[in-house]
Amino acid sequence: MLRFRPFQGPSDQAFVDPDTNYKFRAKSRQDLLKHILSYRAQNQLPILDALNATIDNYQCLLPENEGKCEENRNLHRGLLATIKGGISILVNVAYNKFASQAEADRRSEICRACKYNSFDAKSYTTDYVDRIALAMVGDKKSKYHAELGECSVCICPLKAKVFYEGTVELDTEQVEKMQPVKCWQLDILKQ
Repeated sequence: MLRFRPFQGPSDQAFVDPDTNYKFRAKSRQDLLKHILSYRAQNQLPILDALNATIDNYQCLLPENEGKCEENRNLHRGLLATIKGGISILVNVAYNKFASQAEADRRSEICRACKYNSFDAKSYTTDYVDRIALAMVGDKKSKYHAELGECSVCICPLKAKVFYEGTVELDTEQVEKMQPVKCWQLDILKQ
């Protein structure tokens, strides 16, 4: 897969849906993501894995972006999980669904004290996905906003995740790690 080199970007925010060939155009990446997620949800299509990376790859293959891209060697399972988690938040926000302020505050208190609340350095792509997730929740801040990093189990930006409204999908290993710390995500686990 290809990605844009640092300080390079697409000439146009465009994408073609791989399942329906529907063509998307937008003024910004954020708007493009909203359109894609909304379209796929309305048409009962699953969320595309690694959506940001898929969009970059598509845009890098357009003739007008020739010479602006390089091979993306950073994709690995952890990053793909990050992107998938970020997209879940984006889908939720595209429909203006948020947990209440009281619920976000309760969740942030749990996350703040959790041993999996991490402030480790992030890759460029992971940081980009986190910034999109935060932008999508706008000015919303939980009670412990400044004390939240990234969950090292689900690999989601907690500042945005505490406002998530809906169910989550976790694998067996994630559930086993979250049970001893009584993670709030277990309450909204998709059955």
